[in-house]
Amino acid sequence: MPALDRATRFEATGPDRDGGCSALAPAGPDGQTIYAAYIIREFDSAAQDWKRNCFVRRISARSCVADLNLNSLADPGDFDSFVDAFVEENPAADVNLDASIDGADVDLFIEAYDEQGGGG
Repeated sequence: MPALDRATRFEATGPDRDGGCSALAPAGPDGQTIYAAYIIREFDSAAQDWKRNCFVRRISARSCVADLNLNSLADPGDFDSFVDAFVEENPAADVNLDASIDGADVDLFIEAYDEQGGGG
């Protein structure tokens, strides 16, 4: 089952074409994350008016963060891909999905890689 993070709320702008709820699901830069978004109308009792809010949820398709090529194994190809992505500051190296490529990603990748037997 995909890992789900809590929904993030944003104020929505623009026309409301479907009477109160819109949805979209763009893929993230790593190709393994989907950002599901929906816009709803809510009544603002303080302003006595309707406003639109956008909620975004990040969904990861990976069952193991060390399986970058999605072949269900943590293998040397994944390790090489991670190192290349990390050096190039490619979003694929952001394995903890915090929008930052740093030592925390290295630690998480190595831990998951070793757990899956990729470390030998």
